[in-house]
Amino acid sequence: GAESSYVLPLAVTVRSALEVTKRPLEILVLDGGLTAQDRQRLLESWPSARLQVHWLAVKDQLGELPVWAE
Repeated sequence: GAESSYVLPLAVTVRSALEVTKRPLEILVLDGGLTAQDRQRLLESWPSARLQVHWLAVKDQLGELPVWAE
């Protein structure tokens, strides 16, 4: 789906942040429809004990507001 097109840029962005800082990082991922495989691929690309990831379902956070990706 369209949401999957954001996986690679997200992976690179977070990986870069992990490489430039030694501080613990906590990220919130606004999930508009990532697959379980997408999530697993992202987590595997961020092998760090310093990283805490929270997946936030957009529909749960924004209710009935329209959400789309092109």
